[in-house]
Amino acid sequence: MRLENEEYFGGTSCKCTNDNIYLFIKYIHGQLLRTEERELDRHIQSCQDCLFNFAYVEDIIRGKQPLSIDEKTLLLKYSCDPIWQYSIERVKKEILEEVKLLIKNSTASNTSSSKNLVSDTSNNNSDCTTSPKSNNPLSIYYRKQPFFIATAFIVVFFSLTITNYLIFIGSTKPLTSLSSSITNITSINKTLDKNLYQELDTAIDEYLFSKNRSNLEKAEDIAKQLKDQYQENYGVDLVKYYQSVPLSEVEQLSVYRKEMFWLINLPPGDNFAEKLKLSQKLEKELLQLGNNVEAYRVKTLTSKLQLFTYNYDIFKSITQEGLKFSKDNNYLFLQGYFLLWQAKYLSEAASFEVSEKALQQTIAIGKQIHIDDLVISSIMSLVTLYHLNNDDKKSLETVQSFLSNPEKLKKHHIVHLMQIGGLAAANLKYPNLSNQYLKDSASLAEEIKNPAYAARSYMFLSLTSAESGNYLDSEQYRLKATQVANKLSDNTSKLNTLYMISGYYGKIQLLEGNFNQAAKAYTQSLAMMKDLKINNNLILSQINEGLAIASKELKHYKEADQYAATANHYSKLAENNMERTNCLLSFIPNPCHLK
Repeated sequence: MRLENEEYFGGTSCKCTNDNIYLFIKYIHGQLLRTEERELDRHIQSCQDCLFNFAYVEDIIRGKQPLSIDEKTLLLKYSCDPIWQYSIERVKKEILEEVKLLIKNSTASNTSSSKNLVSDTSNNNSDCTTSPKSNNPLSIYYRKQPFFIATAFIVVFFSLTITNYLIFIGSTKPLTSLSSSITNITSINKTLDKNLYQELDTAIDEYLFSKNRSNLEKAEDIAKQLKDQYQENYGVDLVKYYQSVPLSEVEQLSVYRKEMFWLINLPPGDNFAEKLKLSQKLEKELLQLGNNVEAYRVKTLTSKLQLFTYNYDIFKSITQEGLKFSKDNNYLFLQGYFLLWQAKYLSEAASFEVSEKALQQTIAIGKQIHIDDLVISSIMSLVTLYHLNNDDKKSLETVQSFLSNPEKLKKHHIVHLMQIGGLAAANLKYPNLSNQYLKDSASLAEEIKNPAYAARSYMFLSLTSAESGNYLDSEQYRLKATQVANKLSDNTSKLNTLYMISGYYGKIQLLEGNFNQAAKAYTQSLAMMKDLKINNNLILSQINEGLAIASKELKHYKEADQYAATANHYSKLAENNMERTNCLLSFIPNPCHLK
């Protein structure tokens, strides 16, 4: 048994930390040897920190210790979150690597163990801060039993997880507002299993590869199923096109389809301008070959990328065109995706009722034709919509319900959900849960190598830290967000992230009373928005108001009046367009009157 911060049994105890808690759990569950129990008893009697920690752990495991709402919420997270599972898996891998190393060195350790034991025992009065940890006779004992170490650690992880879950089950009533399920989410995960569109794509790809008509006949059968089950013509018309294509064009179509799926499967977050050029080029090439159905499938990507690059007028035009084409031809598959991007735009530029209706319509189509991605993306947008409209309770409930059924979620979905969950939890005054969600989202974003998502997570951590008065941590997170954002290869994505970081930095400096720095940050943010051609009235109103506040405090009254007039102008436009944001995400302090 290894007592943390002690270099040997009977030695002088250094300051203990929570690292001994796993030993307390094993002791309470009767998983220690008798000699180890006695050694732990002696240590607890001589160490006040461990005495209190042991009593607290025992009360929790026995169900006697009342937990705070933050502790219960954290236990709920550990019971439900896939991030917790990822962490366990990572630690298991590390342990297995250590076991391999121990096995490799075990023979050499066996030959010298008795000598080391005698030597270590004779030095039992040395200072714990200077004694090398390798001289611990217990560590020598463990080197002879590496499988015991691995087993012990794995038992600890499962023990902790099971313990947390049992505590949560016994204490669920205070958590009803946080853990209640959103209707239909569980049923969606259970019902959306079979995707005939994927089967259709596979059959067409097999035909293009083999040029065997039997694969095309298989595609035709699947298209008929789509027609019969969903009353939609997408599959039937697509197969008709491939049946009419001369063999001389099959090779080129195969290349174009590979490009299309490459664009579809690219992770979000970066290189929007480059992807947009590729999408527009591919769309034209498919139209030239008469493949209208798949040209409009690519147009759904073009619609999304126009939205993400702030080309709103072009976006609205091609999305309306795409919706008309889809409805006229009864292509529910395409209609669903055009509606999705329209709904995402409306969530920032229309009333809550209009936005929610558009997303519910998209969800209905996704459920009808059994497209998981369409349903999940729509519900995630709905979560964001609740948050933007300051319904943080509903937003957090939806996030936690979604994360409790993560089987069909991609990792970037989990990152986004945790970001929204972290912001909602911060507004609801659950700081521990908020901090954990945002840190986990940053960790996972870096794991999947998505700097845009990672920078945003660090930016949110900076914002929530400042709102709670922790300006030192806020500054560290801001620097980290800026560092990660500068790794973005696409200049549009980089500027888009940096203008938000700079805008929120201006807000934080106002909170701290550093008005000079606030004015500089807001000015930089406005310059980047101008380069990006962002015409969001609400954001422009808030940043100009921030500049007005800073200028007034700096006694630059003329500039303050100009900024205030500009802010008022954009505020009226934002109100007319029903633009809104969550109070926390505003670029100025105390903005709830701008909802």
